[in-house]
Amino acid sequence: TILFSPVKGEFLFNAKQYEASLRCYGRVEAVMSSGSGGYVRDETTASDAIELYAKVANKIGRIHLRVQSIDLAIVYFGRQLSLAQEEHLEVQRIEALIGLSECYIQKHDFKYACEFLQQCLPLIVSGCDKEKEKVVYALLQKCYEHLNKSEEAAFCERKIH
Repeated sequence: TILFSPVKGEFLFNAKQYEASLRCYGRVEAVMSSGSGGYVRDETTASDAIELYAKVANKIGRIHLRVQSIDLAIVYFGRQLSLAQEEHLEVQRIEALIGLSECYIQKHDFKYACEFLQQCLPLIVSGCDKEKEKVVYALLQKCYEHLNKSEEAAFCERKIH
């Protein structure tokens, strides 16, 4: 049953059943962090397992962000970022930086949120991900507006459209 937990967790997350989704991802996290072989198959490389663990950390972070447990979300996005940096997982690194920025926007720490967004922007641009680029510019625009940096906010608005 643990094999289907991420799928069930995603389904429950999309249905806004955050507590139930958290339980599913929590089971996956517990198995993965315990090191028991019940989840990762023999042919799975250590790198694949770390990437999966980073993805699970992102999902748990997203749930905590949705239910306004911002400090817990920061812990999980931070864990994802560490794993991503360790294994050079650029997509996971971008996801973690965006998640951290969203957390700090919720905490009204717009300067710190900007720092995370500025770190991930070159990674997104080099990867030619236009959708994520728009997301990051929209978040940057929000930060710059709160920081009273109207020129930077206007630049971001132009990049979105």
